[in-house]
Amino acid sequence: MQRISTKLVLAVLAAVALPFLAFTVYLDQAVNQGFTRRVTEQALQSVAADLGGRLDQLVTSSSDGLDLLAQHTFVSYVVEDSAAMLAGDATADPLLWLDEVVESFDRRVATGGLYDLILLVDANGRLIASNSMDRNRQALGPRILADLAARDYKREDWFTDTMLGAPVRMDQHASNLLQLQDTIAERRAANELQPTDYHLGFGLPLTALGKSNLDPGPGPHAVLFALVNWEPFQELVEAPVVKETFRGLVREGQEPSPYGWIWDSKADTIFAHKNTSLYGTRITADLNLGILTDAVVNSKTGWDLYPPYEFLGVEKTAAFKRCGGEEMMGFSWVVGVGIDDADMFASNQATRRLLKLGSAAVLLVILLWTMVIARRMTSPIHALQELTERVASGDLEARLEPQSRDELGALTEAFNRMTSDLAAKQEQLIRVEKDAAWREMARQIAHDIKNSLTPIKITLGLLQRAHTERSEQFETILDDTLEMMQRKVVDLDEISKDFAEFTGGRKANPTQFSGIELVQEVFGLYGAMADEAGIELRVEGDSCDLYLDRHKLSRVLENTVTNAFQAMPEGGVLVAHLTSSDSTLVIELLDTGVGVSDEAREHLFEPYFTTRSEGTGLGLAITYRVLEDMGGSIELEARKDGKPGTVARIALPRQEPPS
Repeated sequence: MQRISTKLVLAVLAAVALPFLAFTVYLDQAVNQGFTRRVTEQALQSVAADLGGRLDQLVTSSSDGLDLLAQHTFVSYVVEDSAAMLAGDATADPLLWLDEVVESFDRRVATGGLYDLILLVDANGRLIASNSMDRNRQALGPRILADLAARDYKREDWFTDTMLGAPVRMDQHASNLLQLQDTIAERRAANELQPTDYHLGFGLPLTALGKSNLDPGPGPHAVLFALVNWEPFQELVEAPVVKETFRGLVREGQEPSPYGWIWDSKADTIFAHKNTSLYGTRITADLNLGILTDAVVNSKTGWDLYPPYEFLGVEKTAAFKRCGGEEMMGFSWVVGVGIDDADMFASNQATRRLLKLGSAAVLLVILLWTMVIARRMTSPIHALQELTERVASGDLEARLEPQSRDELGALTEAFNRMTSDLAAKQEQLIRVEKDAAWREMARQIAHDIKNSLTPIKITLGLLQRAHTERSEQFETILDDTLEMMQRKVVDLDEISKDFAEFTGGRKANPTQFSGIELVQEVFGLYGAMADEAGIELRVEGDSCDLYLDRHKLSRVLENTVTNAFQAMPEGGVLVAHLTSSDSTLVIELLDTGVGVSDEAREHLFEPYFTTRSEGTGLGLAITYRVLEDMGGSIELEARKDGKPGTVARIALPRQEPPS
C-alpha cells in the first residue's frame, strides 16, 4: 500500500477507471439500447401504418371495381331486361347482352388479381350471369358453372341483405360458391385451409330505370356480388418491406425476425399470419394474450405500440394500426408488426463486447504498467476523458487519433467506432422525424383539399341526377355548379399557396369584406349537402366589415361547418349568429348535434386528436393555427340554452385597411 505504483493504481482506479466504467455502462444502457429501442418502436409504428394503408387500398379497390362493373352499359341493359321480363314483358330478353356481360366480368377477374367470382343475380334469386374464367385466365369447370346456375340465391344471407337496398360486405370467410360445402368442411376440420380458400364478399343492389312498357316495381331488381380472394391480403403481411426495414438491426447474413399479421375488428381473431395454421386462432382464449386485445380496444387513436409480451417463449415488441371501417367500405381490421427483442439489440452486442474488452484492457494496463508508463498514460487518458465529455454533450463527430498500438489505442479505436455508431443512429432518427413531418404536411393538404372537393362532389351528384331525370332546372343547376366549381378551384389554388408558407413563400392577403356575407356564402356551399342530410341552415345577427385574409377565414368556417354536419348524422339545425363590437366580431355556430365530452374538449385542438373513427384529426388544429395567426381565437363549449349540441365561438379582430 505504500508503493507509489500501488497508490497510483488505486488513484487511477478511483479517479479515472471507475467513472469510465460507469460512463461505459451508461452509454450501453441509456444511450445505445434506449436509443435503439426508440428508433425501432417508431419504425414498427411506421410499417404498421404503411401496411394498414395498403390494406385499405386493397379493400377500396375491391369495392370500387364492383362499382365500375355496376355502371357498365351492358350490365344495365341486362338488369333492365331481367326486371322487365319478371314484370311480364314478353319482348324483354336479358340473354341478348349476356356475352358482353360475361366478357366484362372475365376482364375484371383477370385484371388486378383480386376477384375470384362475380355474379349477377335477378330479384328472384336466379343467376343471370357470372364470369367464365378464373384469375389465371383458365376456364371455370362445367361442374362449378352448373352449380352456380342451379343455386337458389335467396337462401344466401348476402343476397337477402343486399335486396334490402344497401351495399353489403362480408368479412373473411371460406366460401362454398367455388367448391362444395362438404369439401370446405373437411379441409377446415383437417386444418388444411389455405389463404386462397378464404374470401371477402361485396354485394351491390342494382335498380332498373323502368324504361320498359311495364313497371318493374320498386328496386332493387338485381344483385351484383363478388368474391375477393384473400391471398393478396396474406401476401401483404409477408411483404419484403416488413423485414427489410429492420435488416440493419441484425448481423450480416442473419435473417430479421419481423413479420406482420391481421386481426378481426374485435382484435381477438387472427385473419392473416406468416404461419397460416394460426388462421382463426383466438388471441385471448387460445394464446392467452388478452393484454394485446385490450391495448387495441382501449386505444383512442387506433395506432400505437402493444405492451411488451411473450409469444411462443420469445419476448417481443410490436405496433398496431386499425384499418378503415364502414366509411371506406372497410372492415376495421387490426394490422400488427412485431420484432423479437433479441433482434432489436443484436447490433449492440458487438459494441458491448468492444466496451467490455476496452475497459478490461485499460485496467490491465493500469495494473501492470502504471509505474513504467505513468507519464505516457496520463496524457491519452486525459484526452479520452475530454472526448467522452464532448460525446456526452452531444458532439458525436468528436474523434481521438490513437497514439499507440497498445490496449489504450485499441480502446480509443473502439470508442471511435462507438461514437460513429451513435452518429449513424442519430442520423437515422432525424430521417424518421423528417418523414413524420412530411406525413403531417401531407395529411394537412389532404384535409383541406377534401373540404373543397366535398361540395363539388355533392353538387355534381345533384347535377347528374337532374340530367338523368331531365329536370327543368337543369340549366340553373348547371350554372350554379359551374360557378361553385370555379370558386372551389380558386380555393384549391389558394390551398397550394398556403402550404408554400412552410418555405416562407405565401403570406396573408387581407382584403375588406362583409362578415355576414362570407358566412352566407359558406352556408350556400353546403346547401345541397344540408338538404341531403336534413339540416336547416340559418344566418342571423349583425353585419360589419372585416379586413382579413378572406380565403383563410372561409376555410376556417368550412372546417367548423363540416364538423357540425358530422355531429348531426340524423339531421338538425345549424345557426350562425354574428355579434359585433368596435374591436371584435364574434361568430357563434350553434348546432343540435351529439355534443362533445369535457374530456375530449380539452384535446380538440391538438393535431391527430379526433372523436370519430374517420378523419385525420387535423381540421380543428389547422383552424386554431389560422385564427391565431389572424389575431383571433376559437372556443368550443356546450350550449347554454339546455339544448343538445355544441357552440363554436370564433372571435375575429376588426381592423381598418391601411390608408
